[in-house]
Amino acid sequence: MVGNFDDTIVAVSSAQGRAGVGVVRVSGSLSRHICINMSGLSPQKNQFFYSGLRNKSGQVIDSGIVLFFEGPNSYTGEDIVEFQAHGNPIILQDIVTRAVELGARQARPGEFTERSFRNGKISLDQAEAVADLIAGQTKRATLSAARTLTGLFAIKVNSILTSIRESLFQIEASIDFHEDLDPHSLTESLKRAAVEQKEKLKELISKAEVGIRLKEGVFVTIVGSPNVGKSTLLNKLAGSDKAIVSDVPGTTRDPVEITIDVSGIPVHFVDTAGIRDTLDQIEATGIERTKIEAEKSDIILYLHEEAVSCDDGILIEKLRKLSDNLTGDIILVRNKIDLLEMESGVSNTGEVKHVNISAYNGRGINTLLNTLLELMVPSDSKEDEFVARERHLNSLRKAFEILRNVSFDLLNNSPELVAEEYRQACRELDLISGRYSTEELLGDIFSRFCIGK
Repeated sequence: MVGNFDDTIVAVSSAQGRAGVGVVRVSGSLSRHICINMSGLSPQKNQFFYSGLRNKSGQVIDSGIVLFFEGPNSYTGEDIVEFQAHGNPIILQDIVTRAVELGARQARPGEFTERSFRNGKISLDQAEAVADLIAGQTKRATLSAARTLTGLFAIKVNSILTSIRESLFQIEASIDFHEDLDPHSLTESLKRAAVEQKEKLKELISKAEVGIRLKEGVFVTIVGSPNVGKSTLLNKLAGSDKAIVSDVPGTTRDPVEITIDVSGIPVHFVDTAGIRDTLDQIEATGIERTKIEAEKSDIILYLHEEAVSCDDGILIEKLRKLSDNLTGDIILVRNKIDLLEMESGVSNTGEVKHVNISAYNGRGINTLLNTLLELMVPSDSKEDEFVARERHLNSLRKAFEILRNVSFDLLNNSPELVAEEYRQACRELDLISGRYSTEELLGDIFSRFCIGK
């Protein structure tokens, strides 16, 4: 996103629709000028006051609170004025129109936060956390976004980055002062540091994976043969009749999706068409869609109603016949234990967990959700959770791979090559905070924000 950041921007910052209060935000060098012309008062630093807001003809558009924040001590680092009027879209648009007449322009999506980043008020990961805080689907996700916004994620990244840079400085010093250094001592020091750096990266990667799930949620596909209770399970999880339940095989054709909060993580459950050989073209299309949903899911619940003696390996083999591209974790779910006269519970005798439930009366559902939670969030700690994005995870993984593949045997003959590897690791981590970013990356990130933020 390449644009002019020296002009003044304006936008409605409150939600769309009608409300008791609506907010119009202005940022830039003309903020004071716009405030004076609309309210008739010259604002002082960090002042708020009540005033009428007038249009070009001098007519009162509305009366409300005016807040003035003098840069650089403001959200964007520039002069900002906010008009808090009644939340009628007509009124708010009239305020925007008057601000444009006085020299402002309509802000692009995310431009206020982008200016905050470009003016050094927040890092790029904190800027992304602003959008995540607004879009959080659960309380746990919003709390995690708030931690990211306060800099928790940045602190963890910077700690690792500082250590890697110290190693880089040692390598560069060995190039300039080779005769004054002990090569063996330097190599051992770098190796010890690399072990610690990789361990910290692994830990942060694990937390970032959880952070992505807190933001995006987890996709769980329910698969199995016709009439094993997939739709009944979906309805039980939803607490209402979202899917049609029938004794007639093949009732479900199109995937049916619900989203529920499982211990603060949004979980998207998808009920799919039963897997079987069929000559019915419509049902076959539904089964093909089951395959597509299963291939893109994080976790697959494979429902069956086999007796306790059924071999888990046989069930897994049946499932994998659906597709060779299943990458999600698999949980075997034995349904209808009320008819099988079995107890609910979970076992882990093979490569996957096996959970006994009755979707009809709800026995074992909590056990199933807890089993899902163990796969979704391997860490028990919530105090230092933060939201993350795929690009953060990619940078962390690339930095880890770079350090994992460093050859310290090259230090004596080609220390420049080793130094370049460390520089690349630093660049990957710098991408997270935005200290090493491209305009294309920034454009993609901020264009996803709402206008006025």
